[in-house]
Amino acid sequence: MTQTNPSPDQAQMNMEDFKQAELHAFRVRSCQIVLAGKAYSSENSPVRSIKAGRRRAVSCVSGNFVYQIKSNALQLGPECTSPLEELSLPADCRSSGFTPRLFIFDKVPRHSAFGDTHSWALSMLTKNYLAQGGDVFIGEDCCWDHLEEKASASMRLVINKIARGPDALWRGL
Repeated sequence: MTQTNPSPDQAQMNMEDFKQAELHAFRVRSCQIVLAGKAYSSENSPVRSIKAGRRRAVSCVSGNFVYQIKSNALQLGPECTSPLEELSLPADCRSSGFTPRLFIFDKVPRHSAFGDTHSWALSMLTKNYLAQGGDVFIGEDCCWDHLEEKASASMRLVINKIARGPDALWRGL
């Protein structure tokens, strides 16, 4: 079996995918640390689906809040297997006794072959969260500002020195 080297374009795309995955993981973990939140798998989650009655995996539960943390509006959360399931998460959180909160760090629209799906997804997500009495935080500054309000003095320093604009960490790669 011969091994082929990726083309420069493939290597660049793979590096870009890697950077985005790492950046998202950093954001999720930062949120969990600052909010003293916990991720739950579908085996032990306190959030249940209204329709199916099964438990739903969630990224971050902190007090009475369930945070769905997304890098962009088109990204399906780990707790969702389809866009329809994604849209039902706020109602499932509310019926389970939690206030749903949506964090979308990247407010820059993403275009696809199907048109401006980012704006549509953002609009639908926002409507569903607000309809369930939830909160929506869109954009890097808005998300980090909320976290900074909740953070200890040392975590505020980390947010301001490292977390805000973490793309700077990738420059030069």
